[in-house]
Amino acid sequence: MDRFAEKIGAWLLRDGNTKKQLSDALGVSVSTLNNRLAGEYEWTWNEVRKLADVIGCSLDEFL
Repeated sequence: MDRFAEKIGAWLLRDGNTKKQLSDALGVSVSTLNNRLAGEYEWTWNEVRKLADVIGCSLDEFL
C-alpha cells in the first residue's frame, strides 16, 4: 500500500469521514478517488496539497 492510501485509510477509519467527503474536498468524483487509491492514475500536485490539508498531515509524510 502506498503512503497516500495508508494515510487516507487511517483518516477514513475515524468516525464520520467518508470517501464522498474526501472526493468533494479534492474536487473529484468518488470513482476518480478510488482510481487514485488503486494506483490506476497518478495524483496531481493540487490534489496532493488539498489531501494533506484535509487529512491533517504535512506533505513530507507522503514521501
